[in-house]
Amino acid sequence: MIKRHFDAFTINTQWPIYINGQSYLYETALEVEHTSSQNRYTYEFVAILWHEMVHMRGQADEATAVQEEINILENLYGRGLVRLESVTARRVRLAQILKGQVSRGPMQLRTSRP
Repeated sequence: MIKRHFDAFTINTQWPIYINGQSYLYETALEVEHTSSQNRYTYEFVAILWHEMVHMRGQADEATAVQEEINILENLYGRGLVRLESVTARRVRLAQILKGQVSRGPMQLRTSRP
């Protein structure tokens, strides 16, 4: 589930921040890095890492972490480093959280071990 849905994550809102090396954003950032000097995907990934740092500092509320991610993306968009679609997608996600369509709390993980 994590590999399909998350670019990065924390467990129990603590260090370390895990990076999903098979996520679309991560793989695309690596591909573009080899072909272009301007890599907006890297900046989008930085915003995701910032989101996870908010969780790592003990803030379990997803709305708070997404808002912090939006703040970073808006700054980067103002500097022409990310697409407006990236900012808009996170604003939509925040609206879904605030409407109760998506959980505000941490994702519950189940392992195969007891």
